[in-house]
Amino acid sequence: MRHRTTGSLSIVRDACLVTALIISSTILARPLPLAAQEITPRTFQLVPGVLIDLIKRVAYVMSPQDRIDTLDLLDGRRQWSSAFGAKPLALISNRLVAQQQPRSAPNVLELVILDTEKRGELLARASVTLPEDVEAFIDERMDRIFEATAEPLDDTVLITWQYRRAVVQGIAPDTAQPVPKPREARGSFRVDVRTGITSATISETQAIGPIASAQRAPTVATGQPRVTPPTFVAADANHILHSERIADDRVWKKYRWTIYERATGQKVGSIAAHLSWAPFFVVDRIIVYETQPYVATVDGIRGEEPRKLRAVSLQTGIETWNVRVRDTTYRGPYPP
Repeated sequence: MRHRTTGSLSIVRDACLVTALIISSTILARPLPLAAQEITPRTFQLVPGVLIDLIKRVAYVMSPQDRIDTLDLLDGRRQWSSAFGAKPLALISNRLVAQQQPRSAPNVLELVILDTEKRGELLARASVTLPEDVEAFIDERMDRIFEATAEPLDDTVLITWQYRRAVVQGIAPDTAQPVPKPREARGSFRVDVRTGITSATISETQAIGPIASAQRAPTVATGQPRVTPPTFVAADANHILHSERIADDRVWKKYRWTIYERATGQKVGSIAAHLSWAPFFVVDRIIVYETQPYVATVDGIRGEEPRKLRAVSLQTGIETWNVRVRDTTYRGPYPP
């Protein structure tokens, strides 16, 4: 956990959030009855920057090279790549809506619409001018976070954006210099995926409290008796994961994940993992999940791993492929 005092605010980078939620959760991994399940889409977001299409068995991934890579979910091979977009936001039929890094001005949110049937051919562009002091960058800054999300609605996509700016200070500020005020701005608009035409922007601003990196919390199965081990729901809600600690800290992969079909309760398989939980889904007896950057010493060898998407066979427990994903979280220094 990284905690920096920032004048009247605190910058919190809580990498332990997921672990804390898991430790505090003791919900039985009993599959929910069919009547209690939601209708699950075959296209969904695993984590920000990673869209999954289970029908075509592909993932649209935000690449570190400022592009979008389309990966085969079964073997991890890249099918095609597009430099038009940087961060995939939504998929409607064969149209992929993606965010670009601002080119004309920092406060312009730029979007592209790509044809997934034609290897990412550019179909249309869309842009919206945001409030003057908003910066629509994809990567976090030390004191600024911009996040855009998308919700498909027939032939349009509802884009919702949020911008937060905090005051980051180490030593006491110079009283002669004005101190900028922390603030938050948010808004929404629609984009027609056939033409790229946008609706009017609705936005608002306000003062804010502590700013934090957006971390995805686990979806915990609810409505069940509280016993161990904890249970977590897949990103597409079709499977559940039992997480059990099986070793102490001397062992790197000290957790066992056991996966069940949510509808029937049938066991699909299990793997060893170094995490107690991670965002995941299952396709053809392969579990695909995200790992954040980490440094570890295994068998006396110290290694550093970036943010990645990983696939492991639930039959053999062997990792079949992994691919690097663009890490947008600010991990640089802070003022002393």
